Amino acid sequence: MDLQQTHYQVRPGEPVAVAASSETLEFLRSAKSRSVQFAGAKAAGLAIAPNRSGQMVLAASVRAKPGTYNVAVTATSASGEVRQSAMTVEVQPSVSVPKTAARNPVVLLNGWEIGFNNACPVSASSSDTFGNLAQYLVADGVPVVYLFDNCLEDPGASIETLGNDLGDFLQTILYDDGTQVPQIDLVGFSLGGLIARSYLAGLQPDETLTPPATTLVGKLVLLATPNFGSFVAGNYFATIGAGTQASELMPGSAFLWNLANWNQRSDDVRGISTIAIVGNSGVYLPSLSAGTQLNNASDGIVSETSASAGFIVGELAASTRVVPYCHVDPSAFVNSTLGTFLCSAGGIANVTSASHPTSQIVRSFLGGTADWKSIGTAASSDAYLSSNGGLFFALGATGGGFASDLTSVTWGSLQLTVGGDTNVIYYDDFVKGTGTFSATSTSLGTFNCNNYTQAAGFFSAVRCKINAAIFSIGPLISTIPKVVSAGGAITISGADLSTQCINCAVTATPAGSSSAQTLQVNSWTNNSITAVLPSSMTGLITIAVHAVTGTDTLAIMAAAPSPSTISAAPDGLAFTFVAGGDLPAAQTIQITNSASGTLAWTAAAADSWLSVSPSSGTAPSTLSVSISSANLSAGTYSSSIQITAPGASNTPLSIPITLTVTQSTPTPPVLTVAPQTLSFTYTVGAAVPASQTVAITNTGAGDMAWKASSSDYWLTVSPASGAAPSTLTISINPANLAAGTYTSAVQVAADGATGSPASVAITLTVQGTQAAPVITAVANAGGYQTNIASAGWVSIFGSNLSSSTYSWQSSDFINGMLPTSLQGVSVTINGKAAFVNYISPTQINVLAPDDSTTGTVQVQVTTAQQASSAFGIAKNQFSPALFTIDNGVYAAALHADYSLVAPVNLISGVTSTPAKPGETIQFYATGFGPTNPASPSAQLVTTPEPLANPVQVTIGGQPATVVYAGLVESGTYQLNVTVPNVANGDQPVATTIGGVTSQTGVSITVQQ
Repeated sequence: MDLQQTHYQVRPGEPVAVAASSETLEFLRSAKSRSVQFAGAKAAGLAIAPNRSGQMVLAASVRAKPGTYNVAVTATSASGEVRQSAMTVEVQPSVSVPKTAARNPVVLLNGWEIGFNNACPVSASSSDTFGNLAQYLVADGVPVVYLFDNCLEDPGASIETLGNDLGDFLQTILYDDGTQVPQIDLVGFSLGGLIARSYLAGLQPDETLTPPATTLVGKLVLLATPNFGSFVAGNYFATIGAGTQASELMPGSAFLWNLANWNQRSDDVRGISTIAIVGNSGVYLPSLSAGTQLNNASDGIVSETSASAGFIVGELAASTRVVPYCHVDPSAFVNSTLGTFLCSAGGIANVTSASHPTSQIVRSFLGGTADWKSIGTAASSDAYLSSNGGLFFALGATGGGFASDLTSVTWGSLQLTVGGDTNVIYYDDFVKGTGTFSATSTSLGTFNCNNYTQAAGFFSAVRCKINAAIFSIGPLISTIPKVVSAGGAITISGADLSTQCINCAVTATPAGSSSAQTLQVNSWTNNSITAVLPSSMTGLITIAVHAVTGTDTLAIMAAAPSPSTISAAPDGLAFTFVAGGDLPAAQTIQITNSASGTLAWTAAAADSWLSVSPSSGTAPSTLSVSISSANLSAGTYSSSIQITAPGASNTPLSIPITLTVTQSTPTPPVLTVAPQTLSFTYTVGAAVPASQTVAITNTGAGDMAWKASSSDYWLTVSPASGAAPSTLTISINPANLAAGTYTSAVQVAADGATGSPASVAITLTVQGTQAAPVITAVANAGGYQTNIASAGWVSIFGSNLSSSTYSWQSSDFINGMLPTSLQGVSVTINGKAAFVNYISPTQINVLAPDDSTTGTVQVQVTTAQQASSAFGIAKNQFSPALFTIDNGVYAAALHADYSLVAPVNLISGVTSTPAKPGETIQFYATGFGPTNPASPSAQLVTTPEPLANPVQVTIGGQPATVVYAGLVESGTYQLNVTVPNVANGDQPVATTIGGVTSQTGVSITVQQ
C-alpha cells in the first residue's frame, strides 16, 4: 500500500488521519477487513478504520499500551486482494487529571453509531456527536473531557460487553501522580446511556450480574437514552438480526428487562445523582401499520416515556427535562434498516452554541447549580409525560424463570405489543391507570393477575408470578441504592409461599458463583419468611425460595455491617522547602467513611505554620493542607492535623505532618551544547550539504533528559529527544530557497537544568538562482474546466514550479488553519493567498481563497522568491466539477456501504457495481460555492455544512433527487443523490448550481 506517512503519534480517543494516495485510501475505505498487527499478532487497541465522514484514521483504544510499535497494516478487499504496509506507531498515554482539580473529569459516551451509515465508524472527536459540549465543559472548569467511543473500544459489541469496556476505561483515568480518579461524571447519549447503566448494574453477556464494588461515577446524565427501548427498532423487528445492538434496543428485549430488574426488580443507578434529557420534536408511531401517530411524543427514535428518568427508584419527574429536539440531526440519519426518520429539528446532543438547552442543562447539573431545573420543560408540565407512563410485562413460571410461549397479553382493554424477547415480554410506551393483566400461554393457558396501577410519569417492568412469589427483601440499610445488611436477619415478603416443609429452603448465591448456600430460617408463613444472611454474603446476592408451591428468586445488594470509621489517605504528609524560597505546593488528603450514611467531620492544625481548607465537611471529601508561614529556620519540624468525626469509632484521627527546611539547593544538571554555531553552504543544482552534529552533555549533577526543535522547514533535527550525553544531528533541506543568507536556530531544552534552553545558531548560505516558475495552464482540479470558483480545488501546470515534491501534512495545519505556503512555494489568486495542498516541479494544487470577485483573475506562483508571470483564468461564483475515475470517464461515486459505483471489475482489486434506480449514491465534487452557515476556506472542515444554494442533478437526462448536498472536507463537496428510473448502461451525469453545469462526458453505470 502507498502510505505517504509511516510514523504516527496517537493518543487513546484521539484518532489521526491516515496519509496515503487517493487510490490507497479508497482501497482501505472499501476493504472487507483491515487489521494492525504487531509481532505477527493483532495489535491490541490499534485500528485503521473510516470515521463518520469516510476519512481513514488511525486510532488507539484504551487497550493500547503506551509505547512505540513497528506494525504491519493489512487490508483485504471483497475480491480477496491483500495489501500490506509497515508503519511505526507511537502510542502516547491518556491525558491525566491534575491532582489539584476542583471538579470531576467527564466522560462523553456516544450513541448507536451504526445508525448513521450501517457501519460502526470511529469518531474523529467528541464533536461528531456532542458538537461543542466538550469545550464548554472545559471552559467551565472541568479538568479533562474524555470520549468513550463504542466503535473504537468494541465495534458492534453487545451493550453488556461495552459496559465492561467502560469499567476498564474508567480505571485508566488517573491523576497526574498515577492514582485513580475516584469520581468521574458520565454523559451518555442514546446507546451510551445504556452502556453506563449496564456498567453500574454489572450486566454480563450471559445475562448474569457482577456489579462493580466501586462505581467511580460521580454524576450521570442520560441524554435521549432508550431506557425501555426504541419504538423504531420495535417497528422494524423483522429486519433486525438477533444478537445485535439493534436487537437489544427493541422494547421488551431481555437486556432491557434485566437492566430494569437487576436489584430487587428495579434499577436505582446505584444511588448516583442522575438526570434525563428528552427530545420531543419527533413523531411516535406505535407500529408501521398504525392508523394514528403521536406528534411531539418522541425524538424520532425514542419515546418520551422511554427516555425519561421515571424508571429510577425514588426519582421524581423533576429529574427529567424535555427539550424541542430530535434524536440526531435529520441529515445525519442514514440507515437502510430503520427506514424514514420522523423528526425535522436539530439533534439533541449536537451542541452548536453555549445557549443550546442541552449544553445549559448538562453544564448546570454537572457544575452543581440549580439552573437546569428551569431549562426546557419539566415532565410534570409535558403533555405526554404528565398523563402517561409505560410498562413491560412478563409472566413468571411456577418453577422460576419466565413463560416463553405467550401469545397475547392484555391490560384491561389494552392489547400489549410483543417485545424483543419474543413471546416472553410485552410492552406499551404510553399507558396509565388501573387494570388486570391477562396473559395467554400455549402451555399454561390463560392466567389472570391482580389489578395493577401504572402511574403517569413512570416506566415499570411488571412481573406476574404464578404461585410462589417474592416481592421484596428487607430491612434496607439504604433505600437509594437498595441495600440490605449482611450478618443478620432478613425478611422475605411475598405471596403463596405456603408453609415450611421438609424440602423447603431459602438459599443465597453470590454473583459469579454457581454454589448456593442454604440459609438458616427463623420463621416461615404464607406471606413472609425470616432468614439469616451470613456476614460473608456481600455484594450482589440471589435469594431463592423453594416452597411447596414453586420456586422464586430475587437479586439483592448486601453490605457488611460495620460501625462508621473515618479514614484518610495518605496517612501522613511531608513538605520540604528552602528557607527564604517559595512555599511548597499544597497537598491533599482524601477523607472517606467506611460505612454507609452521612459522616460529618472537622479538621484543625496543631501548629501555626500549618493551615487546612476547608475546616469541615462530609465524607467523602478532600482536605487541602498547606504551609502558611515561611519564617522558619533550617531544620525538621513535626506536627499533625486532627480530624474529628462524631459517631466514628476512631475519632479523632491524627495525621502526622513533617516539614523539612533546608538552606541550600542541590546542584542541578547543567545543559551544555557544542558547537553553538553551525554553517552550511548550498549551490542551487548541486548536492545538499552534509549533515553536522552537536554534542549534548550534562556538566552538572544528576540525570538530564532533553528535547530539540526547529521552527524552519529547511532545518531538521534527529533525534528529537534523548538523554545526556548524546549526539544531535542537524540536516539542511534547501528546496525552494532563493540566493542569500538564512539564519535560524535549534532549541535544546532540558527541564530543571541550568542553561536551558540552549540555542545552536544555524547559518545557511544559498548561492545561485533557481529558475523562475512558468505557468502554462490553470484549471478546475475536478473537471479541468478553464474556470474556477472560490473554495474550489485548482490545478496549476507549468515548469520550475518547485524544486521539491510535497503534500500538506498534519504538521502544516496551525490551529486548524490551512497553509498558504509549502516549503517556500506560495500562490495568489486575484492577489489573495491561496491554500497550498501539493507542490511539484510541474504541478501545484491549491484551494482557491474566499473572494467575491468574478471575471478574469490573475494567478501567480512564487518559488524561492521568484515570481511567475501572471496567468489569467475565468473566475465564476460557481465552477462545479465532479471528481472522476478511469481518466474522467466515470464519476467518483460510492454506494451507501462505500463500495465503488462503476462497471464490475473496472479497477483491478477494487469492488465495483453499477447503481440501481431508486438507490441513493454519493458523488464527490468541487466548485459548488458557499455553505450555510458559511465555512471559511482558510479553516479545516470539521463538521459537514450544507450548501447555501440549491443543486440540480440529472442522470441519463432525467432529474435526480438530491438528498443531501454539502461541504465535507476542504474544497470537497458530497452530493447524496437518488438514481432515477433510467435505462441500463452508462448514463451521463450532470450537476448544475447557479445556472452553471459541471463538465460533460462523465457517466455512471446503471443496472436494474
